[in-house]
Amino acid sequence: IPTDVIKKPPVFDTSAVHQSTVNMRNFMVSKGFRQAQVSFDSSMQVKKDQQRVKVNYTVDAGKIYRIDSVAYLFPDSALNHIVRENAGKSLLKKGEPFDYDLVDQELNRLINLFKNHGYYRITRDEVLVEADSSFAELIDPTIDPFEYIRRLAEIEARRKDNPMVDVYVRQVRSKDTSRLKQYRVGEFTVLPDSPPDLDDMTIFDTVQTFLNGYKVISFNNTFKPK
Repeated sequence: IPTDVIKKPPVFDTSAVHQSTVNMRNFMVSKGFRQAQVSFDSSMQVKKDQQRVKVNYTVDAGKIYRIDSVAYLFPDSALNHIVRENAGKSLLKKGEPFDYDLVDQELNRLINLFKNHGYYRITRDEVLVEADSSFAELIDPTIDPFEYIRRLAEIEARRKDNPMVDVYVRQVRSKDTSRLKQYRVGEFTVLPDSPPDLDDMTIFDTVQTFLNGYKVISFNNTFKPK
């Protein structure tokens, strides 16, 4: 049996209730329910010398939006090549819910992919994800007007029951061009016995050895290559 008693319960605040509805709807939208609606009603009860308010929230999730297509648009040919080579590892799949968490994971995957190919200064500021729930497949100037009308009616009927979004992953023009520079491995330096408080190597008498392209700096001459 609970024994804790709230001696001074918080005062009922309608602004906090409204914010809760906003937070709930934002969460539903982030999970693909882009038309979700959240409402509330409240009632007051009097118990002894207390006035207590009961709040009920009602969530109408609506239909879930799913991914219809995914397009990667990278004008930089090197980045585009990396994306195409690893397209099969994309976390955004046709038919899956348009979930913001998946979008976030896909952005992280791309940034890590670029960094592992030498673009160590690239950030998420250089990549943007956009979603379009209109009819991207109709953007074709060669479509006959009557064929356009037929396709539009067909798509509207299909998406009414199964709402879809087209996802575009775009490269954003960066003001800092060094972020899109590909860095390559330079000189390797190995310090096998460096002191833990090393700040300035010039104060030490060191022995340098070059072995198979590696520069080895030993502080106690303990490195003995075989």
